[in-house]
Amino acid sequence: MSYVLSIGLPVLGLVLLIGALSVPYRALRRFRTVRAQALEDVGERSGLLKARMAGLRVALDERRHRPIH
Repeated sequence: MSYVLSIGLPVLGLVLLIGALSVPYRALRRFRTVRAQALEDVGERSGLLKARMAGLRVALDERRHRPIH
C-alpha cells in the first residue's frame, strides 16, 4: 500500500503543478497577443501619420515655389 502513496502523491503533485502553471501561461499568451496587436496598430498609425506629413511638405513646397501672377 505504501508504494501506491509513493507513486500517487508525486503524480498528484505534478497534476496540481501543471494546473497551477497553466493559468499564468494562458495569461501570458493573451498578453503577447494583445501586445502584438497594439504594436501593429501603432506601426500602422505612425505610417499613416508619416504619409500625411509628407503630403503636407509637398503641398507647402508647391505653394512656396508657385510663381505669383
